[in-house]
Amino acid sequence: MSFDGAIVEPTVLVLADKSAGDWSTVTLELLGDAELLANKVGWTVKVMVFAAPGAVRDEDARKLAAHGAKEVHVWEHEKFGPVLVPAQYTHTLRSYLDESMPRLILCPSTPLWVEGVAAAVAPYGALVASDCVSVKLNVRSDLELVRNYWNQKTHATWTFSGQRPWVVCLHPGVAGVGRPNPALSAPVERHQAIVLEENVETLEWFPPHPSRLDLVEAERVVAGGRGIGGPEGFAELTQLAELLHAAVGASRVAVDLGWIPYSRQVGQTGKTVRPRLYMAFGISGASQHLDGMRDAETVVAVNLDKEAAIFSVAELGLVGDARAVIEELVRLLKPSERAEGARAGAAAALSNV
Repeated sequence: MSFDGAIVEPTVLVLADKSAGDWSTVTLELLGDAELLANKVGWTVKVMVFAAPGAVRDEDARKLAAHGAKEVHVWEHEKFGPVLVPAQYTHTLRSYLDESMPRLILCPSTPLWVEGVAAAVAPYGALVASDCVSVKLNVRSDLELVRNYWNQKTHATWTFSGQRPWVVCLHPGVAGVGRPNPALSAPVERHQAIVLEENVETLEWFPPHPSRLDLVEAERVVAGGRGIGGPEGFAELTQLAELLHAAVGASRVAVDLGWIPYSRQVGQTGKTVRPRLYMAFGISGASQHLDGMRDAETVVAVNLDKEAAIFSVAELGLVGDARAVIEELVRLLKPSERAEGARAGAAAALSNV
């Protein structure tokens, strides 16, 4: 199949995000969507990664294969840092598309990805949709997707048809991560990327404040309930979140008491989160709360009640005063000459979770 001189191949290309030491949750979600689409019509799932030399190891690539990738292409350059800048990777992506135009490109619906991918595919007349929450092929093999509008207050269904390449940017935390199959494998091809010299220089990155970090997208969440005692407890919890680069969450009880805004609520009537680390302080573990965080990779729970339901889903549980534990963690993690050794050990342990 060809379009405007470009050969369109029966493939789904997933643009992988490895910005936090491991594959982001949205990357694994995209692979799940890609595999469902590809299996329906016999397409091949390929993954493209932009990374610094040595940043993507063979075992990292195997994890992508376990989630459905059939080929992994790693483009390396010393300018590719933890956070990709569109001006740095757009040229590499466009060069790849000149040789191999996929039928469909899937990427995270975040500003740095949407901006770069849209610029890369512009010469090919590809159809681009951002802010999507779902994607599927209908009975006519047209692409059917649902998009957010007006800050998620309403949705619209779009259909892409015809021979133009398709680009869909999906929101994280919607599809969920499927169960991996470690028996699967995929060839890994490494390429030397060519980065155009642009008049763009990244001087500094500022991490978002925990009160503004999206719960759904966060790799780490620290959440509080009735057991942290009030707004002062959440102020201390926010200090801990800053030190762990985590988002602040809450139980419904804490929200109902007015200690923290509703936007921070985790549960059936709040947000569903799937972080790598979920720390629950003073949360008993009501069923509606557990439904909102049970898919977290690692759960740490602190509660005075040794019979609290939260311990049933925790990998690590501590019976004790939540406020006291928060205060001690903040003390250990705060940089200071006296606490440097203890801080480094605690930070190293938590960074591996």
